[in-house]
This record gives sequence, structure tokens and C-alpha cells, in this order.
Amino acid sequence: MPSEYDLKIHENIIADSILAIDTAIHSMKSILSNKSSRINFKIYQAENVNCQNNLDELSIDQIIDLTFSYMNDDCLKGGDTISLIGYILIPTTISTKISSQIHDINNAKVSIANSIAKVKSLYNNSSHYLTLFKSTRFHKRINWKMLNRGISLIKDECPQHLTFYCEQNVVSKSMPKESLIEKLISLKKSNSDDKTHDISVISESDQEEFYIRYPRASRYAVNIYFINKSPKRIICSTPIFVISDNLVPSVFNQSSPRKKRSDAGEYEGPIINSMPVYIKK
Repeated sequence: MPSEYDLKIHENIIADSILAIDTAIHSMKSILSNKSSRINFKIYQAENVNCQNNLDELSIDQIIDLTFSYMNDDCLKGGDTISLIGYILIPTTISTKISSQIHDINNAKVSIANSIAKVKSLYNNSSHYLTLFKSTRFHKRINWKMLNRGISLIKDECPQHLTFYCEQNVVSKSMPKESLIEKLISLKKSNSDDKTHDISVISESDQEEFYIRYPRASRYAVNIYFINKSPKRIICSTPIFVISDNLVPSVFNQSSPRKKRSDAGEYEGPIINSMPVYIKK
């Protein structure tokens, strides 16, 4: 078991980081809620919040509270997180202060994540003892998933359009054919319909590297489009902050542009031969 001295070091780092987050949130809220700041925002989708049917009535104070919330309430079930999908436009007049506060918040979150990883390592990667460390040394209502997620800030760029959407599948990292076969055999042995249904394989043009495309729990993302620059894609569960003095056109697409292949089905028999394989162009 790790020494109390080592554990206390990381407990203090986490506590100080949480305090830094709270301080930055309070400062940011006071700036953004000031009418002279002229904040523009739009929320398209919300999950696990009490105001899902009245998103247009949300105030900037409520949006900030929900965006930076890391405490479970009575409405959140175990493992659930609050999701708020949309954007907040920050005028350049206050961009320096807001950018600095978001930077401080994200740095504090990285510090927390690093300390949590080190504590888990001290416990020989035991999830049980890590959970015990969290529950005995910090408030039991802390939602560590929400505390861990970073805040997206688009600055020094001029986005022309934002497209929010819900993803319903994921593509794995590239792997050689041998690893692909091992992965598919493992999935097949699991006998889990949600893991094997609608799986497909994507191949590089040389057929040396492969990817697996498979369903996953829905998550939200945004494509950010620029002039004379490739689009940027961000996975988001909180509003993205955009530094801009102009309104940015945006839409929410209910169907994912990366939807499942219609002909990707369950596989039987010789695994590779029976799987749909798509060549990347």
C-alpha cells in the first residue's frame, strides 16, 4: 500500500486544482453575466438537466453553471453526466480575460487527471482503491467524469460555420491485419450483439493497415469550418467558446454525417472474408 505522505501530496494537488477551477468559474461568470459583455450563445441539445424543454430560456448564468458543473445532483444517476451542446460567442473586448480563465481551468483539470493517474499507479492500478481514495478524501457528490473534461476554445481563427451533430459509431486506431484478426475474434467470442452488430472494416489503399468501425453510445461533436483551411472536428459535451465579434452561422444535424454503413452486418465464418471492407480513397 502507498504511504500516507505520497497520497496526501496528490490529495492536496487535487484540492488546490479544484479551488483554482472554482475561482476561475466565479470570475468568468461575473464577466459573462454583465450585460455590457454582449454575449451571444445558442444551446441545441441538453441531457440530464432539468430544463430540456426550455433551452431557449436558459440564462448565461445557468449555462455557465451547467457547463462547468462537476457535482452530482438528485437528477443524475450513477455514471451519468450533464451534456449541453452549443456555443458561446465571446467578443474580443473580453477575450483576453476569458481565454486566460479557460486556460487556467483546463490546466487545473490536467493537473487533477495527472494526480489521479499517479494515485492509481501507487495502488498498482487498482480501480477499487482509487474509488476509495476519491470517496474518502473528497466530496461524495463530485462527478469525476465531468470534472475531468476540458473546455474547448476557438481563438485566433475565424470560423465561418458550426455544424453540431450526434455520432453513433466510432472508428478504431489503425492496426495491421494480424491485430485486426485478433480483435475481431475477441469481439466474436464475446457473443454480445451490441459489439458485433453493424461492424465493418476499413482498409488503407495498400491493404496493410485496417480500421474497425463499430457502434458506440451516442456522443456529440461539432465540425468547425474556416475559409481556406481544413475543417476542425471537436468532440463536445459542453458548449464550445468561440472568440468572435460576429455571429457565426450554425446548425444541429440530428443524423450523424459519420452514420453506420447500411451494408455492414454481423459476420460469420472466415472473419476477414465475410466482413465488408471499405478502401480509403
